[in-house]
Amino acid sequence: MFATAMKLGALAGFVCCTLMSARAIADLPDAPKQSINIPADDLVACLELLAKQSGIEFIYDADQLKGVKAHGVSGDLTPKAAVMKLLEGTNLTLTEHQGAMLIAAPPAGERRTSNSTPSSEGNAGHAGPLSQPKSGQSQTVPYNAESADQKSKKNSTLDEIIVTGTHIRGEAPVGSALIVYTRVDIEQSGSATLDQFARQMPQNFSGADIIATTNTNANIGSFQQGAANNRFGGAGFNLNGLGPGSTLTLLNGHRLAPGAFDGSLVDISQIPLSAVDRIEVLDDGASAIYGSDAVAGVVNIVTRKEFDGAETGFRYGGSTEGGATEYTASQLLGHSWRTGNFLLNYEYDHQGGLDASQRHWIGAQGGPFSLIPENRRNSVFVTGSQDIGSETTLSADVLYSDRDFESNSILNVSSEMASQSSSGHARESAATLSLDRHLFGDWHATITGNYSTIQQLENTGTFALPAYHLNGPTDEQLLANSDIGGIDALGSGSLVSVYGGAVKASFGSSFRTEHYKSYEFTGSPVTPISAQRQVASAYGEILVPYVGDANAQPWARRLEVSAAYRYDHYSSFGSTSNPKVGVLWEPVTGLRLRSTYGTSFQAPFLSQLGSPITSNTALIPDSRSSSGRSDVLEISGGNPALLPETSKSITAGFDYKPASASGLAVSMTYFYVLFKNRIQTPNLTPQALLSRPLLSPFIVLNPSLADIQTYFNSPGFQGDMAGLGPSGVVAIVDSQLANIASTVESGLNFSARYSLPMAYGQFNFWASGTHLLEDRIQTAVFGPRFDIDNTLGEPTNWKVRGGLGWVRDGFTSSITINYANAYQNTLFTPSQTIGSWTTANFYLSYNTGSATSYLARNLKIALSVQNLADRRPPYLRIPAADLPPRQNAIPFDGANASPVGRLVSLQVTKGW
Repeated sequence: MFATAMKLGALAGFVCCTLMSARAIADLPDAPKQSINIPADDLVACLELLAKQSGIEFIYDADQLKGVKAHGVSGDLTPKAAVMKLLEGTNLTLTEHQGAMLIAAPPAGERRTSNSTPSSEGNAGHAGPLSQPKSGQSQTVPYNAESADQKSKKNSTLDEIIVTGTHIRGEAPVGSALIVYTRVDIEQSGSATLDQFARQMPQNFSGADIIATTNTNANIGSFQQGAANNRFGGAGFNLNGLGPGSTLTLLNGHRLAPGAFDGSLVDISQIPLSAVDRIEVLDDGASAIYGSDAVAGVVNIVTRKEFDGAETGFRYGGSTEGGATEYTASQLLGHSWRTGNFLLNYEYDHQGGLDASQRHWIGAQGGPFSLIPENRRNSVFVTGSQDIGSETTLSADVLYSDRDFESNSILNVSSEMASQSSSGHARESAATLSLDRHLFGDWHATITGNYSTIQQLENTGTFALPAYHLNGPTDEQLLANSDIGGIDALGSGSLVSVYGGAVKASFGSSFRTEHYKSYEFTGSPVTPISAQRQVASAYGEILVPYVGDANAQPWARRLEVSAAYRYDHYSSFGSTSNPKVGVLWEPVTGLRLRSTYGTSFQAPFLSQLGSPITSNTALIPDSRSSSGRSDVLEISGGNPALLPETSKSITAGFDYKPASASGLAVSMTYFYVLFKNRIQTPNLTPQALLSRPLLSPFIVLNPSLADIQTYFNSPGFQGDMAGLGPSGVVAIVDSQLANIASTVESGLNFSARYSLPMAYGQFNFWASGTHLLEDRIQTAVFGPRFDIDNTLGEPTNWKVRGGLGWVRDGFTSSITINYANAYQNTLFTPSQTIGSWTTANFYLSYNTGSATSYLARNLKIALSVQNLADRRPPYLRIPAADLPPRQNAIPFDGANASPVGRLVSLQVTKGW
C-alpha cells in the first residue's frame, strides 16, 4: 500500500513538472489536421511514433500501459483525434492540460457505460474496457472514430467496439484470423459500391455479382456459384468459392433476408458504401457462434456510428473505352452527445452498365447484349443510441434500399434469334432494436429484435421469334420475396479469476422465423413456392486465459483457450449441434500462434424444400429390354426431406510483429474444409440408370401401378412423353434435389504490412492474398471425387493484392497491383490455358483540413484509376458447338475478370 502511494506520488510529481515545462501544442478545436499513419502495435510504441510524427508531448505511467495493444490509425487527423483512436477499446482516459496530453486509467471501481450495439445471435461480440484485440487477427480491429472536432463522450472514455467471431464481451475470437478492411482501404480502392470492393478482396470469389452473370460465362461452375439464380442484378460474398450461401453476411452483426431467385445470397449491392466504416472477415467455420451459413466464414459489414456535423460526397467515373459510367452522391448528417449519438446517411448510385457493342474485341451479338446491367439505387441508413440512466443503453439501426435494374440478352431457338430485355427492382428493408443492461461486475444482458425483408421482381420481354409465332413482345415475370425476423437474448461477463486473468463466458438463446415466396409466369402460371420455418437456438462460449501478463512464463507470454457450443432446432428438418475450440499461444513477444477446429452447417434453402415436384415419362436406352428401350417415370424438383449440409474446418496460423521492426506485421493462416451432404440434383445418365447398383437409392424397379398412377394424377405431371401409359412404366427415377455432393478445400491466407515514417512522408507497403492448395468435389455419392482446382468457373489458385502508399501534408497516394494466375479452360479436352491477369490501380487524394476558408475547409478531392494499363481480360475460347447460331462468343470469364477496362473516377467530399 505504501509502495503504491509512493509510486502514485512520484507519478503526480513527474506529471506536474512536465506540464509546467511542456511546450505548447496546436491541438485545440481549430488545430490543423496532419497526415498520420501509425501501425497497430503496443500502445507505448504507437505513442512514441505519434509523438515523432506530430510533435506532441504524451505523459503516462508505462506500467499502466504495459501489455496494452493499440489499434492502428491512418489518415488526415488532428493529433487529438489520432490519440483518441489509439485509445479506443481500452479503459484509458485522455486529459489535456497546458499543451500536453495525460493518459491514465480511471480510478478503481469506475465503470464505463457503453453505447455500442450489443451482441446476440447473429451479432458480433465486443471488445470491452479492459481488453484489446488478440493476435487472432490478420490486421488489428479498427473502430468508429470520432471526427476531428467531435467531443469525447463520457469523460473521454470510448465506446466498445464490435468484434466478429465471438459473443464474449471484451474479447476477440481466440485462435481465429480476423481480417479487417478499413474505411481507408475502401476509399483507396476506388470502388463506388460494396460489390465492387468485394471483387478486390483476395478471400472473396466473385462468382455471383453484376459482372458474373450468365451473359459472361459465370454459370459454368460445378455448383453454379449463384450466377444462374442471380436474376435481379444483385451481388453476394462468396469466401473461397464455396458458394454464396455458405458465407454468412451480417450488417452490424445481424442477419439480412437472402436475395436472388432461390434465396441463396445476401444482396450486398443494397448497402450504401458511404455508410460503411469497415468490413470484418472471419474465414473459418463459425456455426458454433452464428448458426447456419457460416461454413466458409463470416463477413460483417460494420457501419459508421458516431459522427458530428455533415458530409457531402459526389463521385463520377467511367471507362476510357466507353460505357460503365458511374454517378454517386451521398449525404451524412450526425450528432453525438454525452449519452448517445445519431447518424443519417442517404446515397444515390447509378451504374450505367456496359454493352458488348462497346468493346471492339467482342463480336456482334445480333442485338443489345449487357455485359454489365444498369443499376440505379436509392438507400437510406439511420443509426442511433441513447443511454437510459447509467446502466441501460437503447440502440437501433434502420436500412431501406430500392434498386432498379435493366439488362439485355439474345435468345436463340432453332436458328431463330430474338432480343430479350429484362428490368425490375429489388427493395430491401432492415431494422434492429437492442437494449443493453449492466447487471453486476462486468456482466451485461442484451435483448435484440431484428427484422429484414427483400422484395424482388423481374419482367422479361422477348421480341420477334417467328418460328415460335412470337412476332410481337411476350412477357415473363419472376418474383422472389423473403424475410426473417427474430429475437435474441444474451448474457456475457466474467466467471472466476485464474492465474492468467478472468475466465469469461457468454450464454444466449434466440428464436427466428424465415419466409420465402416466389412466383414465375412464363405464358402460363407456374405453381408458386411458399415456404416458412422457425429456428430456436441456445448457445454458450467460454474463454480461459491460462497464461497472461500476471503469470507470464519463459515459454509463454500468453496462452488462451476458448470453446463454444450451439444447438439449433429447425421446424423443417430437426436439430443440429456444433462445437468450436480455439487456441492462442504467444511463446515470445511479437509472435503469436493460433488454431481453431469446429463444425458448421448450412440449412437447406426454403426454395429447395418448397419447389414444386414435377414428373414425366421418357424412353431411355436399356439393353435388357427386347425393344432396346424402357419407359421410366422421372421425378424432379424440390425435396422437403432435405437435411442440412455439414462441414468440418481446421485453421492454423501465426501473427508476427517484431519489436525490433516497429511497423512490420506478418500473418499467415492455413485452412482446411470438408464440406459434406451438399445439395445437388443427382447426375443420372440414361445409360447408367438401370444398370448401376449404387443408384438403387434413386431408382424403384417394377413399381406398383398405384404408385405410378399417383404421379400421373398429380398437378406436377408434365406429360407421358413415352406414350405407353401408366402400365408401360418399368422404373421410377428420383432426380429431386438430394444431399449427395461433397467438397474438400484447403489453402493459405496471408498478409504483410510495413510502415516507414520518413522526413518526406509516411510510406506504407502491403501485400495480401489467398493460395488454394486443394479443391476437389464429388458431385454424387456414387461418383468419383475429381479435382476442380484452378479450373473455369472456380477460384484461381493465386489471388494476390499488394501495393505502396504515401501520406504527407494532406496528400495520400497509393498504387496497388492485383494478380490472378492462369487457369484451365475445361470446356475443351484436353483443357486449354486461360492466361493470368495483372492490373494496377492508382489513387491520389488531397484533404484541405482546417483551411482558412469555410468552403475550402475539410474538403477532400480524390482521383482513382482502376486497371491503369487498360489490360483486357484473359481470352476464353468457347467451343463452336456451344455458340448459338449467328452469335459471336463472349471471350472472357466474368467470375475472374472484368470487361470494364481502365476506369477513371473523381470524388469530392466536403465536411461541414
